[in-house]
Amino acid sequence: MFEDLERERQGEEGLVRRNERRDERSGQERFWAEFAQQQGHDLVRCVAGSMRRVGWRVDPVELAELVQEVYCRVLDGRFPDAVVDWPAPQLWAYLNRIARSVVV
Repeated sequence: MFEDLERERQGEEGLVRRNERRDERSGQERFWAEFAQQQGHDLVRCVAGSMRRVGWRVDPVELAELVQEVYCRVLDGRFPDAVVDWPAPQLWAYLNRIARSVVV
């Protein structure tokens, strides 16, 4: 009897944790969607700058693919949870590092 109650309690706690993670993830996804809409052009410029720094000619097709890869890396969920609270310079430093990594 107590085992059933304990399992039920653990199941409820697990459900709460999953819901919290889902809410947190959806908040981060909203943040990145808004970011892409508002500052996507600047991210394209950031990737193009990284391409130039390593000596690549900026081809629009390659640039689009690399920008897409940056977004994929950002959205895969391995970024820090607190990224939504970072000041703009710290966020751009993080994105520049990702862009440079993708280009290299």
